[in-house]
Amino acid sequence: MKKLKVVVLGTGNVCTYAINAIANRPDMEIAGVWAHKETAGDMIGMDAGTLRGGAAIGVKVTGEIDELVAMKPDCALIGINVPNMDDVAVPMLEPFLRAGVNVVGTTLAMIYPPAHANKGSVERLQKAAEEGGASMYISGIHPGFACDQLPALLLTCANKVEKMSAFELFNFSMAPNEWEMRDGRGFGMPMDFKALSDNPGFMIATWGPCVEYIASAMGCKVEGYTTSYEKALTDRDLQVGYGVIKAGTVGAVKLEVTGMIEGREAITIGSVNRMANDLAPDWPIGPSEAMYRISITGSPNLACDFIFDRNDGAYGYSAVTLRAANAIPYVCAAKPGLLSSLDIPLTLPHGAFA
Repeated sequence: MKKLKVVVLGTGNVCTYAINAIANRPDMEIAGVWAHKETAGDMIGMDAGTLRGGAAIGVKVTGEIDELVAMKPDCALIGINVPNMDDVAVPMLEPFLRAGVNVVGTTLAMIYPPAHANKGSVERLQKAAEEGGASMYISGIHPGFACDQLPALLLTCANKVEKMSAFELFNFSMAPNEWEMRDGRGFGMPMDFKALSDNPGFMIATWGPCVEYIASAMGCKVEGYTTSYEKALTDRDLQVGYGVIKAGTVGAVKLEVTGMIEGREAITIGSVNRMANDLAPDWPIGPSEAMYRISITGSPNLACDFIFDRNDGAYGYSAVTLRAANAIPYVCAAKPGLLSSLDIPLTLPHGAFA
């Protein structure tokens, strides 16, 4: 079996999990790993397999993107998480695509490229993919399944649909990413702090593509959006993955993005995130601290709870990562251009039983 050569762009939670997962697959191998010189310069020169405490794989981390492009791997996996995502990721990915290197990843809100907020980014990446005859598939972080393809799969059993919703129900107390939790979500901040997610434009740009994906798959058009963002305080100090959230600051957040179809609220994508299970008791909560809940009202009514193993040592990053990593063989075999999961088969893991 010819192994697909993969380079990994990033050394954070998603990327380090991807390195060890891919390194142990019979159909893929790690050819190179990139680290940002300013934020992860201490990792440059290290054996990539040891970044998450795994075994050495004989691949040294580099800080040079051009070095990895010149390898002409079969695929590049990107999993970086920065505030100005398009500004960083698009110029990073263009040379890979132009060189004929396929791309998968969790970076960018591009699970459904036609709905991406930055049309210029889509055009640039599409042009680069066409020039190189390469394909790009961004799975997203929901984890590129629970709020788009899974609801679509359930809808194959529907006759009439009044409305549907897909909600992330997560306890985030173990999450290690302080910037994402504090500035992105508002955890540990005063009630009047305006988090990045507490912005209708950001919510629509981030969660709206899931709405557009489902609507498009059903042959419908989204006519507009409504959004909501709610916060609840914690009455005590909370020890979390990146430090302490003080009493009297935000300990739970709830957001919703709803797409209007035929003049009514039709598709809602949202999240209820807590730093302790007893906060905001009136908000939805499930039997697991890490799950998605899909509900379809219509004929027939349908429901599904999709549950993560929160204690697998990766706090959900495993599912997010593997959704992208498992797609690599399928994306390498796909038509050139920007893809969504509507364009490729089910991305079942090759060699998972080995």
